[in-house]
Amino acid sequence: MMMTIRQISVHGTKPNHYRLTLTCDDGTSREMTVHQDVLVSHALRKGLVLTEHEFSTLERSAHLTRAYQTALRYLGLRMRSVKEMTDYLKKKGFASEELAGTIEKLKNDNLLNDENFARAYVRTKMRTTLNGPQILYQELQIKGIAPETAALALEEYSSEQQWANAYRLAQRKWQESRGHSHQGKLQKTTEALKRKGYDWELIHRVIQEMPNADQESEWEALIKQAEKLRRKWSGYKDSEARQKLRSALYRKGFCIEMINRYIDDIGRNEEK
Repeated sequence: MMMTIRQISVHGTKPNHYRLTLTCDDGTSREMTVHQDVLVSHALRKGLVLTEHEFSTLERSAHLTRAYQTALRYLGLRMRSVKEMTDYLKKKGFASEELAGTIEKLKNDNLLNDENFARAYVRTKMRTTLNGPQILYQELQIKGIAPETAALALEEYSSEQQWANAYRLAQRKWQESRGHSHQGKLQKTTEALKRKGYDWELIHRVIQEMPNADQESEWEALIKQAEKLRRKWSGYKDSEARQKLRSALYRKGFCIEMINRYIDDIGRNEEK
């Protein structure tokens, strides 16, 4: 079957796109929307006669260009990994042939490069978050970055920047742990650093920079924690409540001498 382009008009809602109206030799009509790049590359013009094969080729070219333009818009927001782009184009409903051709073209144009993406990702995250290298490595793998590529990208995360981020995170967690024992603060800060993906060597160095225990602050924290627990166990007998209190405060990191001092004070006050 042969077909002739009878009209080429600017698309009303899609910028840089044109609507083709074709008449087949059996009297039927067809329409197609193409990007201006397709219009130019195929030298489309009014009166051009196409065979069925040429029309099919034109359709494939139009679909590939649509996929490529969709990918460019997605890249306009930020860099993408190959997996991110693949998943996005699949979600948009492009066929495997269109998807593969688009990915290949993006790679050839150096618009899709997992090594560049991974390094840029690490540089951005180490400046905008307090995540350690282990978390960033996991995030890169989720985005489809190969282990060896992710490991190389983490070279961007200098030891100095790791220290600065870890120390800032530790200070924040230390402040959030006010009202806990010194040992409790150390534990919560250590756990926070570990969850954020820092290694034990760096965690140990950072923890050593935290303030030393202060007896007055420790006593105030013990009273605060103890009062909460006493309200919780107000219905228990005095002896049972004191034993539970002693065990709970010890688990919270307070020293036994300070705990006994508090419990002795309770006993003396109750005798008055």
